[in-house]
Amino acid sequence: MSLPTDLAYRKRDIVSLKSTHHPLSRSKSSELAAMANNPSLSEKRAMTKEERFPELFVNTNIDRRICRRVVPLKVIVVGMPRTGTQSIRVALKQPGFNDTYHMDCLFENPPDIDLWRQAFLAKFKSQGEPFGKEQ
Repeated sequence: MSLPTDLAYRKRDIVSLKSTHHPLSRSKSSELAAMANNPSLSEKRAMTKEERFPELFVNTNIDRRICRRVVPLKVIVVGMPRTGTQSIRVALKQPGFNDTYHMDCLFENPPDIDLWRQAFLAKFKSQGEPFGKEQ
């Protein structure tokens, strides 16, 4: 059985690097020796998927009832549905306003649905205490 041509070239290159007569073999061996002597170089770990793609691994179980605001509000943008509020949310991320709240956050963080439901019941059905500044 013969190897495909690209694999044959790779195998040949690997064999030639192992050879002591190849000009790169000394630099490779010295590089490997340096890595063996320096633990910080040899112990580089691979990044986890969560570290490589943080936007895919968002904490979706935030209980906003126990959260307290640390940074004061800087911008409030309100609008009716289908008027470009999602576009404004995306645009606000460019100058650095990354933690914006949009009704799409209900899908990103499902516990928010219950909080909004309680707020609507308190406001429009007079069930429970109305929400104030503390909430």
